[in-house]
Amino acid sequence: MINPFLPGDASLVFCDLIGGTNYDYGYRVAVDSVDAIYLLGYTTSDDFPKVAGSFDTIYNKLGDLFVLKIDKFGVQLGYSTYIGGGLVDTPTALAVDPGGTAYVGGTPSLSTSRRPRAPSIRRPTAARTDCW
Repeated sequence: MINPFLPGDASLVFCDLIGGTNYDYGYRVAVDSVDAIYLLGYTTSDDFPKVAGSFDTIYNKLGDLFVLKIDKFGVQLGYSTYIGGGLVDTPTALAVDPGGTAYVGGTPSLSTSRRPRAPSIRRPTAARTDCW
């Protein structure tokens, strides 16, 4: 994380790596009103760092989305969760509201049975180009 108000090397607040033993890609980043950092990405690691109590701590084969929250100092992992089904799931969008709620968009696999579900205007049809 960079603080643009500090000069030179002092602007680097922290720098770290996160991931498992396979391929891990970060696609989107957002910051909330208390400067917590949210990262949306894609992983093929079944040992990607997870936090107990998060939505989905089970890797679902062939590649899942992940979304995680890190405190502004890069010390505490607030949550880290998989989102996806048995095939490839693609992350596309991340937004965070002032209250710290993360909103994630993506393209699910045809067998995404482990994604969050809530009342909606229309249930997915599991066609080749559905999104959530």
